Amino acid sequence: PLLLGALFAVPALAADDLPAAGDVLNRYVEALGGEDALRAHESRHMTGKLTMSAQGIEGDLDVFASAPDRFLLRVNIPGMGNIESGYDGEHGWMIQPMAGPMLLEDEALDELKRQADYYELLKPEERYEVLETVGKETVEGKECWKLRLVRKGSEVETFEYYDIETGLQAATEGPQETPMGTIQSRTLVLEHTEHGGALYPTRLSQEIMGMKQEMRITAIDFAPLEAEVFAPPREIRALIDAEAAKGDAPAEAGDN
Repeated sequence: PLLLGALFAVPALAADDLPAAGDVLNRYVEALGGEDALRAHESRHMTGKLTMSAQGIEGDLDVFASAPDRFLLRVNIPGMGNIESGYDGEHGWMIQPMAGPMLLEDEALDELKRQADYYELLKPEERYEVLETVGKETVEGKECWKLRLVRKGSEVETFEYYDIETGLQAATEGPQETPMGTIQSRTLVLEHTEHGGALYPTRLSQEIMGMKQEMRITAIDFAPLEAEVFAPPREIRALIDAEAAKGDAPAEAGDN
């Protein structure tokens, strides 16, 4: 097998043969429909299903987003309850049936802020310290450009793959920051479909720590969303108030 692998290995491409990473990302925006199409709406509500076949789990999925940086993900799993994650422009939070409510901080909060940035795709120069095309790789039968990215203010390295033929994103991989620590994940973008004049990823398969889950988006509504949609729920509001109370508490005499 090693000999066969050597015989059919693809020769490494010289740097001069690789497109600039910025050009690959700009082509992705154009493949989705262009900047004007992506800026045509300032909010969206995606609905669909989240499935973990090996565990026999399927839940209803809702993803709400609004410019500039509001985000809410909710998965309702029968028999388990809601899994929620949200950012209201100031506070990031998560609710899980087993772990309960929690406020996010540090790297986990930064990760959620990135997800909440409604126009993140349109400003790669603001997001990345390192942005380079490092090679060519086949993903799910598609020949792709492989990009290496390091976000500003971070040493975390991630990789993204873009279909050479269509320009569309095919996969992402790298560490994800969570309240439980850093975990490795790989996401395949299996389908894009047109909604509201632009293409959106609507079928994704993600592998995290050996567990696989698939997300299917079946509808996208671009009607304006009220701020109340992103307001932290009661149990999260209680945590926010408790943190504020700590900050307002008078210092102990021994602290001076």
